[in-house]
Amino acid sequence: MANHFEIVTANIRNFGFQSTQSRQWNRSTRTSPGQCLVVCWCWAVLLALTTSVAGEIVLGEENEDFDFDGLPGVQHDFKVFVHAGMEECFFQRLVQGAQLHTRFEVLKGGNKQVDFYIRDGSGEVVQQVTGSEGFLTYENVTGGEHSLSFLPANPSPLVHFLDTTSTTNFI
Repeated sequence: MANHFEIVTANIRNFGFQSTQSRQWNRSTRTSPGQCLVVCWCWAVLLALTTSVAGEIVLGEENEDFDFDGLPGVQHDFKVFVHAGMEECFFQRLVQGAQLHTRFEVLKGGNKQVDFYIRDGSGEVVQQVTGSEGFLTYENVTGGEHSLSFLPANPSPLVHFLDTTSTTNFI
């Protein structure tokens, strides 16, 4: 009669993690060092296979970390409190030729008024709107890191903020 480790080891060797027999773990079951070695070796191989993948390839370019930058469209959705008199900025890296679509709405506080700015990589304001809600589309982006900033003049508002980037016109 096979013990638990023999069944697991046989299943791993056959790459068929299903067993026709159901067995309960028995604490008094003793295994040989060779059986434990096989199970540990199999887990080590699985771990090595899952961690040895070098980064992902997105749109023909390999990235070390998954960072969404190479994808054709990305969307971020936030609800944030913006402290009065303090600028709150979010940064978005854009590829050349991408479009940036941004929507915001002041949900409460701050007399429902905020100043919203889009700045390019050099810090120059490329678009600005003041109000309780707004939708901006920024096209013909030259690439680089852009900032999306809120500046309330009155008590801290709660702002719902949606940021979408795309390399194709889908809105």
